[in-house]
Amino acid sequence: MPLFTGVVPPVVTPLHSDFSVDFPSFTRTIENLLDGGVHGLFVLGSTSEVVFHDEAGRRAILEHAVKVNNGRVPIFAGVIDPTTDRVINHAKVARSAGADAVVVTAPFYARTS
Repeated sequence: MPLFTGVVPPVVTPLHSDFSVDFPSFTRTIENLLDGGVHGLFVLGSTSEVVFHDEAGRRAILEHAVKVNNGRVPIFAGVIDPTTDRVINHAKVARSAGADAVVVTAPFYARTS
């Protein structure tokens, strides 16, 4: 039996013109998706422009999504980065921030052994 099923859309991260996160718009985006009947939320994927957010920004985005969601559906956190150690660190942060699952990409730009 699968752990997760259904529709799990990537959630965009709305930004202000200075590239800071527009949290009120982010809240509305999450609520609109939940009202539409999604079965999960995929936060911090490439649609969220994850690579442009620093560690503190990633944590703030994820914590906000977890708070707004309030346990209604599973939260999937993207832990995308080019190196294994950074991906592992992002996964630890995602877990502590309340993510239910992580979405991991194979490290890129560097050869793994």
